[in-house]
Amino acid sequence: NDLKVVHCNDAACSSSTSTTLDSAGNLGRYPSVTVGADGLGLVSYLDATNNNLKTAHCTNTPCTAFTTATVVSSGTVADDYTSATVGTDGLGLISYVDGGSLRVAHCGNVACSSVTSNAIDSTSIAYSSLAIGADGLPLVSYLDNGNVDLKVAHCADVACASVSSTTLASTGNVGLYTSLTIGSDGLGLVSFRDASAATLDVAHCSNLVCSSATLSTLDASGIEGEYSAITLGADGLGVISYYDGSGLNQDLKVAHCGNVACATASYFAVDTAGQVGWNTS
Repeated sequence: NDLKVVHCNDAACSSSTSTTLDSAGNLGRYPSVTVGADGLGLVSYLDATNNNLKTAHCTNTPCTAFTTATVVSSGTVADDYTSATVGTDGLGLISYVDGGSLRVAHCGNVACSSVTSNAIDSTSIAYSSLAIGADGLPLVSYLDNGNVDLKVAHCADVACASVSSTTLASTGNVGLYTSLTIGSDGLGLVSFRDASAATLDVAHCSNLVCSSATLSTLDASGIEGEYSAITLGADGLGVISYYDGSGLNQDLKVAHCGNVACATASYFAVDTAGQVGWNTS
């Protein structure tokens, strides 16, 4: 029940240094890490003992020295995913769920020892993911758990004090395990699970505010799309890690998008040794 950080000593991470950052209670759930404007690591995570949101700021590159802070002490922060990134003002942003509502915390300094929190959506929310769009403004994907829909919120300012939300997918039980990146075309790309069809799907935003999107199914070969995480490869195309929960498989898989919109993809099982691939990133 501790928060830990691993710093790789080489590009392949064949050796590493591991440091415990926080251990006083049930800590470190649903962490998310980014690199701040100071070039040092910033971690968001949950204090599950007190249901608060915490941050850890590394004070050296391998994060063997650090500071921690409780930044939201409402006691109602949900046992759900956090997502951290750095805004165009050089300060951290963290999406999280508090009392069932989606909120974004804007750090007051590089160390993120204090935040200003803004409400994004007041319905029952889960699985948020946060990125900075080509317009320099935050974009958040998430599951509207009450309606089992995939939604995206576009912030009108760097701190997310004003937002517009759009439902991107609503047919069936969709929007689980969302992960968001910005494509090489400058538009949002969201991976998610369609639980009704048991598929890995992608939404490609049609504009910067993501008021509409094109939906594509990438893998329907098993029980697909759990714990998805998306980023861009060196070729500028999306790469998605995810879990195949099929009874005979239970594998870690990777999908490589065939174009910028990820309308098609090739997918592979990259680890099949037992029940592997949960909580990929």
